[in-house]
Amino acid sequence: MIKYLSLPVAAVALASCAPISEDQCRGGDWGSIGMADGQKGRLISILDKYAETCAEFGIAPNRETYLQARAEGLKFYCTPQNAYQVGRNGGRLNNVCTPDVQQSIRPAYNNGHRYHEITERMDDLDDRVDDLQNELSSLRSQDQTPERDTQISDIRSRISDIRHDIFVLDLQRDRYDSYP
Repeated sequence: MIKYLSLPVAAVALASCAPISEDQCRGGDWGSIGMADGQKGRLISILDKYAETCAEFGIAPNRETYLQARAEGLKFYCTPQNAYQVGRNGGRLNNVCTPDVQQSIRPAYNNGHRYHEITERMDDLDDRVDDLQNELSSLRSQDQTPERDTQISDIRSRISDIRHDIFVLDLQRDRYDSYP
């Protein structure tokens, strides 16, 4: 019985890894697929994966249509605005643009990426403040002792220092709030 169950499970698992569905292969809208892939900055190697998957259904991608549409889609991907957004969202800028365009959009990507890094650091510090406030609440529920009061004072001081660091980071992040 287990052998019979594992085959459908394996088929579903493999299908979920396929870069394209049978319906997309059969639909053959390679212009739309190419345009979408270009806009997302997908590497050209994805077309080989499409060909492998679609071959299972006896279909071959229209390479010329796909490549023309992908080139049009790359015009949207290979812009400073998009490069900035990719960096700001923590993504990696794929090397799909022409070398001169790639070089020209790199500063925008770097600004977005720096914004993302600072935001992550601020989030980490916010989490640390939350942890310290929980620790502070726990200490406040204990009986008052000189040691407890010293610990409370130390935690308040650390929270204040961290909030100052967050403030400074927020000021730094403002410098990266847009692309050059």
